[in-house]
Amino acid sequence: MPLNRKLQGIMDGRLVRAMDDGEDFGFIPVVLRVNTLAGAAGADVDLTMERKFTVMDVHVILEADGGNAANKMTVKNTGTAITDAIAVGDGADKAVLRAATIDHDSNEIPAGGKLRISPTVHGDNDIPVCQVYITGYYHL
Repeated sequence: MPLNRKLQGIMDGRLVRAMDDGEDFGFIPVVLRVNTLAGAAGADVDLTMERKFTVMDVHVILEADGGNAANKMTVKNTGTAITDAIAVGDGADKAVLRAATIDHDSNEIPAGGKLRISPTVHGDNDIPVCQVYITGYYHL
């Protein structure tokens, strides 16, 4: 396959400059997918960021009914909430639920920091299997 010179350097990030405040230019968004387990009694899922990462959006797709209305999912920067508590318990199978808020004071995770998906589970552990999609960008 011939090499496309117009795209050379874009896919590996060489033409995307580091994100600094006050600069106007584009970046390549990244979507991270994290699967959670049913009945995960408050078990957090942690991803260690190799580089600084900024969260722009979060949505959850349910793979079963949401269970109890008290079941929620929060995306965090280690222990600090980035999103509001997404009420997964209010959804039905195949529902797409979105974070209503992104906290701009905690949505930048430093290199080596932890992006945490944190379920809040009703006492009978009936949280559904979920696919959590986190859209953001890496700082180069």
